[in-house]
Order: sequence, then C-alpha cells, then structure tokens
Amino acid sequence: MMFAVAAWNGCHGQRAAESGSAQELTGILYVTGNEPFTQLSLQTPDGVMHPINKDSTRVYTELLKLQGRRVEVSCRPLLRKSIKPTLIIERYRVVEER
Repeated sequence: MMFAVAAWNGCHGQRAAESGSAQELTGILYVTGNEPFTQLSLQTPDGVMHPINKDSTRVYTELLKLQGRRVEVSCRPLLRKSIKPTLIIERYRVVEER
C-alpha cells in the first residue's frame, strides 16, 4: 500500500513539474559535476544550484560559453528521468556587472 501511494505521488509530482509555468531567475552560470558527467547549472543569490536541462539544445550551447557570467533567464521546471528537477531555458540575457 505504501509503495502505491509513493508511486502515485511521484507521478503526480512529475506531471506538476512538467507543466510548470514560466518563471524568471537571475544567477551565475557554473559547470558542475565531474568529467565526463558535467552539467550546466544556474546558482541563484540564495545559493541554490538549478541544473539546466541539456534539451535546451541551442540555448544550452550558448549558455556554456557564458559560464561565470550573471544572466537572467526565462525558464520552466522539468522533472524527467531524474529525481532533481532541471530547468528548460526559453530565453536569456546577460546582466551587466556593476
């Protein structure tokens, strides 16, 4: 019985994350993990690392070139094939350092 409840909650949570609404986040881009399993992540001012989904293809490649820079992104959360949600980046802009 417990397994069925946990499985239902997991599926329900995944559906909610997949249909998440767009949000704006600002942070610094970092590459996390160890070769050959690296992941691009956005660290927000509260210190939380948000992994960026590689399915963002063209945008992901562009963001890799901006590691260490502060960016503002429009994104939505996606939870698929993993426990930790990742972000799908829809658009971004580099925020000038002051």
